[in-house]
Amino acid sequence: MAQSKIDLENKIRQTMVDSVGGESPEIDAMSKELTNHIVEFIQAQTFTITSLNATQLGIPINVVGAAGASVGAANVTVKIDEDNTAADNAFAGVESITSKVQLKTLA
Repeated sequence: MAQSKIDLENKIRQTMVDSVGGESPEIDAMSKELTNHIVEFIQAQTFTITSLNATQLGIPINVVGAAGASVGAANVTVKIDEDNTAADNAFAGVESITSKVQLKTLA
């Protein structure tokens, strides 16, 4: 699996070299151009979150009880699921289909 843009380019280049049985300047240029087109294609895509759990620790809360107001902290987990199976989040399905994830850069 490619770890960076350079890794992807090298894998494409090596595949081309292997397929034609030798190296050439054209292969170097084509592998670089193909890599750039693949990265542009991936960056142009908008992906949807299909399953997510995100927890925020220590959210301040005010509790009013018999002794008056006290301040505490809570950990809150938000669940998003495309099948709306996150029982503690009635909006899980809607939040899934309205979510957006995009690749900004590939090193």
